[in-house]
Amino acid sequence: MISEKQLATVDAAPNLLGAVNVTVQVSASIEKVWRSLTEADVVAQWFGELSSDLVSGGSARLDFDDGDFFDLDSIVVSPPDVIQYDWRFLGIGPCDSITWRIKPNEAGCLVTVNDMQPGRSAEAAMMLRESFGLLDAARRIEDAVETVLASGARTADVAGARSRVVGTRAFAMRIAEEASEDPAAHAEVS
Repeated sequence: MISEKQLATVDAAPNLLGAVNVTVQVSASIEKVWRSLTEADVVAQWFGELSSDLVSGGSARLDFDDGDFFDLDSIVVSPPDVIQYDWRFLGIGPCDSITWRIKPNEAGCLVTVNDMQPGRSAEAAMMLRESFGLLDAARRIEDAVETVLASGARTADVAGARSRVVGTRAFAMRIAEEASEDPAAHAEVS
């Protein structure tokens, strides 16, 4: 299973209409990354339930157990570094061509996924590129808010009987500190 991400970049250049490219540095061997993208039992640990291992000429369903799924067709696997397939959201959405490329390096592997949908507008592709680039920041902010709320800190306007009342600036600073990637920035709200 892929579990460590050190670097994520999103190709914001509109190189091909409808294309979105995301590259992530993964601290894992090419073999481990390959299994994490092609073997159903490993994919289930991080992405969704894959109906079967990916094999050339096959098809599969990637199910997220929330009513959403993608049907995968035209699968081509070229071990150990390229996986391609077409997928359709709910089996009826527009056909996206997905290509995964794995490039080993000294830190593990660079994993790039290209999502190409010829009918996708430049604006929609840009929106996807931008949201991919913000996923980590959004997750850190959400986690930071949860952490600060779990500590009992509240501003006066929403404080309960057991809350620790702090000013708006102190509350916002605590969230910013928690969301920071620098652990040394974390401080207690007073």
